[in-house]
Amino acid sequence: MSKPVHKKKFGSEFLCRTRYRNTLPLPPFAPKLLALPSSYDRFIKYRATGLNETTASELILDNQWALPIDLVQMGEEDEFFSEKQRVHGNGASATNVENGMLNEADQRLIEYAKVVSGAADRKGLAKPTKKTLPNVSWLRRTEYISSETPTGAGKGAYKNSLNKKKVEVADMSREGQITAIEKTFQRFMKKSDSSSSLEPLSEKEFLASLKHPSKPGVTAVESLPVLPDFSIWGNAYTLVTFDVDPEVTNDHRPQEQGTSTLKAQRSSNALIKPMSDNVNPETWLGYYLPDAETAKEINQRKRSRAQIAASGLDPDDEDEEDAKEMSFNLQRDYTYTTIPCDAFSQLVFTFREQPDSEQKTAFYNTIQSKLMLRKKRAKRYIDDDPPITGIDLTSRRMNSDELAAKRDALAAIGL
Repeated sequence: MSKPVHKKKFGSEFLCRTRYRNTLPLPPFAPKLLALPSSYDRFIKYRATGLNETTASELILDNQWALPIDLVQMGEEDEFFSEKQRVHGNGASATNVENGMLNEADQRLIEYAKVVSGAADRKGLAKPTKKTLPNVSWLRRTEYISSETPTGAGKGAYKNSLNKKKVEVADMSREGQITAIEKTFQRFMKKSDSSSSLEPLSEKEFLASLKHPSKPGVTAVESLPVLPDFSIWGNAYTLVTFDVDPEVTNDHRPQEQGTSTLKAQRSSNALIKPMSDNVNPETWLGYYLPDAETAKEINQRKRSRAQIAASGLDPDDEDEEDAKEMSFNLQRDYTYTTIPCDAFSQLVFTFREQPDSEQKTAFYNTIQSKLMLRKKRAKRYIDDDPPITGIDLTSRRMNSDELAAKRDALAAIGL
């Protein structure tokens, strides 16, 4: 007797069902441009000749309705008001030959309709006004509807998008900025009780006059002077945004456990380095973080340099810490998108006391660009260069080119 044949089931040794993803690999070569045959006739500009003007176009008339048609020459506006009398249908004259005016019945056809002014004229026609776009938001998808278009169903739900307020262009020259600053002082002046001259408001009156644009219950309790930060004005700052937390890996666990203070110290001293590959022309950014000990040393050094600068000394005179190496470890690779910023559209503020008066002051500096970082794929090809997992660096003084660039930045604002 023949034994029954049992087919072997593949994949039964796995706990879960095997999933096969038919993902296409990246092309192994750069894209190529193909030379397609093209006709040179499409580059010739068409020009009208005299043949087009001399050739008469045939006008096909429909004689079924027995309506005569007068062929009026195009471009002659005074054809209806000439001495030539037009006769239509029963022979009635449409134009008065004596005074050159139209008939009274025909004159009403070319007059503007009366403006509807009251309830008695509701049945009349209004004078044509400026054409507005119809409100057809229900025909569009939600993400395509402009935020400026109201969605209410009542009166005035739709406003013409052409009626927008003109944005006043600010004068960013030195004289224009001085004039704009002087105008702000006039807002906080009041008439003196003893004379007709103006005097500045007190700090209490000044704070009481301030109003929050969206929260009426919020009041100001303190005012701080805002000044440009001349100590770091020559530096270029960039606003960096991440799609996810940089300290979280693919398995959604932090790279290193620690307190929130320690994480803040590490992230505030992060290093972003441009990276490239010899095989792949794509460029990306490597995000490096110091370890806990290095982060503490960097913050301690910042505090000591701030104390030396507050005392009036040069913090660059100390050379002992310049030769000490600082270790940074690779956290993740990112692809980036650079967005340039307009002048003075994005500012960064630091709050500290002035060394001479010990008054709290807000210092600002401009942000030149924005960086949007997105996670780069972790898979690498065999022929890719090995990643740089760690960087050891030391601090140094600014060279002559960097000092010249900083002086040029200060000279641009008149310092």
